Amino acid sequence: MSEYKNNYPSVIIHGFVGWGEDDEINKYFAHFGMFGSRRLFPYLRKKGYEIYAPSLGPFCSAWDRACELWAYLLGGTVDYGKVHSEKFNHKRFGRTYEGVLKDLGQNEAHKKINLYGHSFGGPTIKAFVDILNQGSAEEREGTDPDDLSDFFKGGHSHFVHTAVTMSGVNNGTILDQCFDDKSMHMVERAVLKVTSLLGYSPYNYFFDFGQQQFGLARYPEENRDQKVKPQSKEDYEAGVRKYASSKLDRSNWEMDIIWCKWMNDHQTVAKDVYYFAERACNSHIGDDGFAHPNTMNPITHFTGNIIGKKQPVRETGYEYGPEWYMNDGFVPVIGQSAPLNQPSIEADRNTEFRPGIWYNMPVRNGDHILWNGMSRNKWEFFRLWDEMLERARKLPDAEDVL
Repeated sequence: MSEYKNNYPSVIIHGFVGWGEDDEINKYFAHFGMFGSRRLFPYLRKKGYEIYAPSLGPFCSAWDRACELWAYLLGGTVDYGKVHSEKFNHKRFGRTYEGVLKDLGQNEAHKKINLYGHSFGGPTIKAFVDILNQGSAEEREGTDPDDLSDFFKGGHSHFVHTAVTMSGVNNGTILDQCFDDKSMHMVERAVLKVTSLLGYSPYNYFFDFGQQQFGLARYPEENRDQKVKPQSKEDYEAGVRKYASSKLDRSNWEMDIIWCKWMNDHQTVAKDVYYFAERACNSHIGDDGFAHPNTMNPITHFTGNIIGKKQPVRETGYEYGPEWYMNDGFVPVIGQSAPLNQPSIEADRNTEFRPGIWYNMPVRNGDHILWNGMSRNKWEFFRLWDEMLERARKLPDAEDVL
């Protein structure tokens, strides 16, 4: 233990269509570790780690999820921002949390946190750290100071020790461009219908679709112990119209390469945070110049084939070649790497890490769900997480090395 410099809490963020410990489904099928002895969090807690795994909106934007994470950690009602909510036509306030780390930044044990974001959890923690660091100029300019959330004021990046993306959609994926807008809208409409049906029943305590700000669901605690009538057709259609008018406030669009580039161009690197891009790949370049899956989980094999051969249908400003074809089944390796506009270094375990710069860690042999424990045996899965969490324990506070 003498080599450890801290034991800060770790907050693990699920990705698109994922869930955390607040959802009842996690009791039966853990998002990280599945079931039984493979469950990750009991293993890590037994080893002395303080672990939190919030359930954030599985279809929500990085901004909305970041706002939810702030309230989850520090307590209070989610404030999506006055300007933001008006721009994207949804409710300003969300659910109320007790706060799992109300003393964040106030004592040595909870002086900082370590953030781990899988898949769309990557853009989520990027947005969260950026807002902690910069705040939001739009919200500050458009909101009465007495009505402004502390989150949007900025100056809080010292709350974060490390920010780690795991197969994070940092620079985007081509998958969403494989379907035309009409197809995407059909899928969205189907999802929203299910959201409305479950969101007005006790079953959304099992899995919360997180679309309450659009009026398409009630909060699980409102439904669990009472009979709830289905949502009226009028209210449902009104919610769908709100959702449709907020295209750039939804996670499925935000994983697009163009949108990821826009986000990266508007985000900064906090000088007092260590950044790591953990990457995975399970494909190879064939004689035809395209990437082909190796042995992947069936879930990722089909999509890996698409990514390995697909060129963007919309202008991105990037040159495309083999580095954009190699992938983990859902995200190209370059898409998982450090934001292309921000300082980064190709690193390994022996690198002398410093805050304020991204480290691209060696690409691991595995697919997108490697990090969830679905494509590795139990002990390989646990060692993977041991390695990442121990790295954070060994890093000195940024203020001690700057």
